[in-house]
Amino acid sequence: KNPLTAIKTFTEFLPERYDDPNFRQEFSEVVGEEVDRISRIVQSLSDFAKPILLKIETADVQKVLKDTATLLSNDCLKRNVKLQPSFEPQPILLPGDANQLKQAFLNLCLNALDAMEKGGTLSVSCQYHSGEAVVRITDTGTGIAKDHLPQLFDPFFSTKQSGMGLGLAVVKQIVDHHLGS
Repeated sequence: KNPLTAIKTFTEFLPERYDDPNFRQEFSEVVGEEVDRISRIVQSLSDFAKPILLKIETADVQKVLKDTATLLSNDCLKRNVKLQPSFEPQPILLPGDANQLKQAFLNLCLNALDAMEKGGTLSVSCQYHSGEAVVRITDTGTGIAKDHLPQLFDPFFSTKQSGMGLGLAVVKQIVDHHLGS
């Protein structure tokens, strides 16, 4: 689980296997991937630890969700996931921080993609109801075990082998700061 273990192992073998081009290629790939993973971990910890300073403006919640879905379209293709959007014909304008909302939507969509290892459908929708934006992000993945539901938004709780357990905790922070549920 610790990316530093892979880096340390490869660097220990580097002096004796330096002349092996296959080893150097594998070393380059593994170390690059693990450094990227460390970077994501550090960013997640930083995002979670720093206080959220909202820049409240009029945000088109629906556009933010559309943009997030567009951002993930390549990931969906790679994972054999069909993206199924459903939006209102008119913008849904509400006070909010568009960047923070995008982060929350992105975290939810990435979790949904992770739950669909063999492909499936990712549905994203936004409707206006009683003065609120109702955002739904659903997937055809494995689902969440009932015994995990109480811990779902706890920082550092994860059922993923490589998960930090901060994604949904960050989502909850952002939603709470927007006085949402």
